Amino acid sequence: MGQVRDWAVAADDRTGAFEVAAEMAEVIGVPVEVRVGTAVADWPCVVDLGSRALAARDAAARASAIDTRFGPAAWTAHKIDSTLRGHWAAEVLARQAVLRRPVVVLPAYPAMGRTCRDGVVHVDGRPVASVTGGLPSAKRARIDLLDSLDVGDVVWVDIADDADLAAAAAALAPLTPLVAGPAGALGAAFRARPHTGVGTAPGGGRATLHHRWGDGPVLVVCGSATAVAAAQIDELRAALPDVHVVTTPAHAGSLLDRAHADALAALVRPRLAAYGLVVLIGGDTSAAVLGDAPRRVGGYAAPGMPWSAPSSGDGPAVVTKAGAFGSPNALVRLLVR
Repeated sequence: MGQVRDWAVAADDRTGAFEVAAEMAEVIGVPVEVRVGTAVADWPCVVDLGSRALAARDAAARASAIDTRFGPAAWTAHKIDSTLRGHWAAEVLARQAVLRRPVVVLPAYPAMGRTCRDGVVHVDGRPVASVTGGLPSAKRARIDLLDSLDVGDVVWVDIADDADLAAAAAALAPLTPLVAGPAGALGAAFRARPHTGVGTAPGGGRATLHHRWGDGPVLVVCGSATAVAAAQIDELRAALPDVHVVTTPAHAGSLLDRAHADALAALVRPRLAAYGLVVLIGGDTSAAVLGDAPRRVGGYAAPGMPWSAPSSGDGPAVVTKAGAFGSPNALVRLLVR
């Protein structure tokens, strides 16, 4: 059946795929490729399912096909939204049906203010979503009992801080469940049992980005309607007025529909070659602007902000960011050199 992969990793949108690829790249010491819909056999890879805007049934069908396309894998993981948006529950259950492995949900990213208590995800101490809201049959699991799970089990682990996350990742290291969680949780799992025989963490991800970025101008494209993204754009415009900013017209909700994303992409795509660095905010925006061409992710430019370049080698460096992540000055801190 060919080479057994160390990790078979999928994400439900483009920014999520880039985030988890950056976590992996930081661990294994080489770029990680992000592909749409399928993986490559000879390069570390994360697959973007592009399922966030689909119906739950269609998202599940797309997820269930991934493991057949991946081929055999020693470990499997599923990147989910840190506030449990999207059809993550249907996707992990669909993958479990194919894989016949227990599901362990690590629903926390303490470095970004996401914790889990009694199965409820909290953002900066505020409850936002429950694991059992998507997975009614899920049970809480103690870290010291993760090695006793059966094939059909679906469990979550409460995580209050980085120490809890590291302990859970260490307990999972010798096991083979489907691990579901946001990028930070999967990064902890990668660090506990990294890709074999590739290298060590490269460091200097920001320096490498700046080398590729050079002295070219910067374009920021925001397709997120979250209050977090709006505050970041306001601070950016005030602090760095020379940065070119394009935002989507006002729309309802925090998720950009495909028509808005496509319109924004049509506006900016012809201009990309003129920039040394492009910052894309929002998963649908990133997918629409970048298209389906493979990209290699070099690591993080800043916390929660992976950077990538086309696998072909052509085009500007791109930093992607989820709309709801980061402090108001996150973009300013990224771009000040």
